[in-house]
Formats: sequence, C-alpha cells, structure tokens
Amino acid sequence: MRRPCSAQSPMWIVHIDSWNYAVEGLYRMPSDGNLKDNRNLFKSTGRYQTIPTVYALKDDLAKSIPVQIKQSEIATRWPSIEAKQAEFDKLYGMDYWGNCYAGRNQNLWLTYNPNKDGTAAGGFLSCRYNTCKQIEVTYYEYATGVIKE
Repeated sequence: MRRPCSAQSPMWIVHIDSWNYAVEGLYRMPSDGNLKDNRNLFKSTGRYQTIPTVYALKDDLAKSIPVQIKQSEIATRWPSIEAKQAEFDKLYGMDYWGNCYAGRNQNLWLTYNPNKDGTAAGGFLSCRYNTCKQIEVTYYEYATGVIKE
C-alpha cells in the first residue's frame, strides 16, 4: 500500500520530474498546453512508454524500473528537451515512421490520428510477428485502428 507524501518521504520521479515537463518534446501535441491548458487528450507519438510519476518506490517491482530520477536531479540530467529526447530515443527504438500515433504491445498495435484539425495522419508500422516488412496506415480525423500482426 502506498503512503501519502510527506516532508519525510522524498519526492521520487520515475523517468521525469513533473507532468508539465514529462510531455515536453515527447508526448504533447505541438499546439497544445499543459494541465489546465491541455485541450487534446491524444498523444503525439507512441514511441515512448507512459512515464509513471510517483512519490515513493516501495516494492521490488517499483524498484525494478530501469530509470529512476529524483526531482532534484532533473535539471542536471536533462538541461534541454533535446537532451531528454536523445536519452529516450536510446531507450525506445523506432517501431514506426509517420505522423500518426502508433503504440505496440507485443503483436498488437493501437493506432490513431492525433490531429483534431481535419488533416490526415499516417505511417508505416514495422512488423515483428508477420512475414511482411511493414504495414501502411492512413487515418482521417478521429479515426482509430487496432491491428494484430
């Protein structure tokens, strides 16, 4: 069971410092804002896994997360958005190319058009479990696809 955050419990952040900084350069749509200014619930990319933000790492499972960063270490670890993107690019390889959202879980893809302005989005998904080299997708506004290789 997790205990409430207090002055005695250090602020632990897994991968990132706060939600504002978490989406900068990774998930947030280019024209969108943070927190109360967030108008688009869609992520811009599925390349990076969701970043959990926690106040304490209690059990062995939580402690097994490969990258754990205290809030006080953020500024020195990632002095710029480009530095953060470079580290995440090393951790998460490129599984698809294009401007749609595509997230993979084993042989299942969740894909959609993150744009809410009427423009189409598409991409090429790299296959791991199928004999074809790639799958091409094109989506119009609010279109979604679930693809099983």
